[in-house]
Amino acid sequence: MEKVVHLFSPADHCDHPLISGPSCCSKVEAEHDPGRFSDQTHSVDDTFACITSRGVICCKTTVAVDLRPSLSVFSRCYLLSDHSVKYVANNCLMLQHVDLRRSAIGEQGVISLGKNLGQLESIWLSGCEGVTDFAITRLMLSASKLVDLRIRECPRLSDDCLSAVVGSNRLVMLDLGSLAKLTEEGVVKAVRTNSCLTALNLSRCPLVGSDAVWNIGPRVQVRESNSLDWEEAASSDLPLHSTLGCPEIRVLSLSKCVQLTDSGLMNLASCKQLQELDISECVRVTDSSVIGLVRSCSLRRLILRGCKLLTDRSLRALGKHGSDLVLLDISSCTNFSDSCVNSVLLNCVRLRTFNCSCCSNLGAAALQSLCGAGEASSHALCEINVSGTRVGKDTLLLLVQSLSLLCVLVAAGNDLTEQDEEELLAVSSTRRTLSIVTEWNLKSRVLTLDKFDKLL
Repeated sequence: MEKVVHLFSPADHCDHPLISGPSCCSKVEAEHDPGRFSDQTHSVDDTFACITSRGVICCKTTVAVDLRPSLSVFSRCYLLSDHSVKYVANNCLMLQHVDLRRSAIGEQGVISLGKNLGQLESIWLSGCEGVTDFAITRLMLSASKLVDLRIRECPRLSDDCLSAVVGSNRLVMLDLGSLAKLTEEGVVKAVRTNSCLTALNLSRCPLVGSDAVWNIGPRVQVRESNSLDWEEAASSDLPLHSTLGCPEIRVLSLSKCVQLTDSGLMNLASCKQLQELDISECVRVTDSSVIGLVRSCSLRRLILRGCKLLTDRSLRALGKHGSDLVLLDISSCTNFSDSCVNSVLLNCVRLRTFNCSCCSNLGAAALQSLCGAGEASSHALCEINVSGTRVGKDTLLLLVQSLSLLCVLVAAGNDLTEQDEEELLAVSSTRRTLSIVTEWNLKSRVLTLDKFDKLL
């Protein structure tokens, strides 16, 4: 198989679910991709374009190179030109995956990739300011095997870029996050005709609301042009014509879609494959839609950060039906009580990451089920963020003693001294390595599903 290059920048950021900081970037990057710092990595000095026996090198700045089959990564190459991209496209015809995130690629560069790379399956163009609607349209028309398209944070893109997406019905992953010009009408047309989608990012799209999300829920259109519920159509004898919506959707990010209401979200209950959902800061969402989703879908990751209208009713539903949860974020939700949070932690025994930061009304009673008076617990929790709560040192000591798998504890703003931190580390040192964050200068950070690069 033809060898190609993997270019990356040392400035790649850390996407840890709970904490981030410059000191942990290299460590996390190495854990995510151990081969990235392998013996094959070496420096390149101001090489414009050249062919070597080990592959193709194409850049205009000093970066590092890691040779991989069928993979080319030029992320954060700010001086990368369309001419250089064309050179790669003409000489690496077997490329399947191209990463050009936050690079300087323009319209002609994208078009050349689609025209020349007949095996292209995945292209990441997030943050590329030079990418246009015309370039994406030509890319979709030319790259017949493309299943993964990520165009988040491309400021020049609008509904027109989805014209070739409508009716293609081959995309599996579509990232449209932070496209300010994207309207609800464009998203509706795209999701109605792409039933193969398994991951969709609509986060930070201010014009996208309930109508677009409602159309994600699968329905079946029969020859009489009527729309039936997915389950109703499956049990009927009517001749099927086409599928509307995305019955295979598994990952969905709707973070900061401020127009979203319960009417759109409730129709996602028909998405039986849905596992990961981010509705953080959807301020108009209430308990009704969350309860319906929790009862119908086996959610594994649920982010409710900043949903101010949610109450204990949602948590009670999670306690009954959320046994598959491995990540739960309820940070900045101020209407939850200690007893209901404790009930969720008691019943969701598979939970590995829990974030209740900035819930100023929560205290030690919320974590009572995790504190077994110093006895080892069978709970799977390994990362917890209690920053900005009323949880004190005594409760944290019990947590560290009881949770044998705990490896990250974030308690910034909980009035812990350096001596308290040393005491916590001393308690845990006999069993494992525990990372404790107690200062706001390493700000706690929740996992958002628009960071698809780490999730998929």
